[in-house]
Amino acid sequence: QIRKPPRSITGVPVVGRTVFRLPINQSAHADNNSDAEQEAFYKRLAQALEPFRPDKKPGMDYHFLMDTNNAPDWHLDYRSTASRTTQSRPLGIAAMQQLAQSFKVLDNFRELNPLRREYTRTHHLSGGHESQKRLDRSFSSAHMHRKGHARPAITRAAHIWPDQTDRAALKGEGSNSKWSDHATIEFTVRFTDTIQAERRWALPLHVLHDETVVNALRARANAAAKGGDNAPPPLERLF
Repeated sequence: QIRKPPRSITGVPVVGRTVFRLPINQSAHADNNSDAEQEAFYKRLAQALEPFRPDKKPGMDYHFLMDTNNAPDWHLDYRSTASRTTQSRPLGIAAMQQLAQSFKVLDNFRELNPLRREYTRTHHLSGGHESQKRLDRSFSSAHMHRKGHARPAITRAAHIWPDQTDRAALKGEGSNSKWSDHATIEFTVRFTDTIQAERRWALPLHVLHDETVVNALRARANAAAKGGDNAPPPLERLF
């Protein structure tokens, strides 16, 4: 089933004022029983999104987050310890690329990492072999990849796997299986070059559970109240 994309408004500060951009975010999981089925899926998706095409909705930012179920670059997006097979989804890839061209979006990871090999799923084969593919991708509007200081801009794209801490947290909830066999896709959009002020220091509240720390703070406070720590007189300490 294909649903219309959710929309949200993002405020973008630009030279002391705020410009509102309206991103369209589309998530999808491509069919994969056959190449023809996958081709049909991407054509249905394109048809469903027809009212949201850039020529009909100017001034928008587009983000596609998909399990594409294909690997367009057989050299960079696929590896196998067994004998390599030929490209298995040429029709699906062509339809996906046509969708990307229609919405003027680029593969964020590949745009930022032209020659890097990373994979988002490992498939275990017979005989102890395995194959890996970069099936999961994010695509964003091409104007977010312009050189220079144009904003908004995609500044980072990565694949995140659960680590031992994540698995331990899930097991603590009573599960041995509630994590995906795919990597999470993550990307960063930078909207401004305005530098944020550093956060003011604050005492981490968890340290107040340590009796030694609490007693030391109480001793300092008592000394300050009596003027015994070279602190200014009480009236000045209030301001």
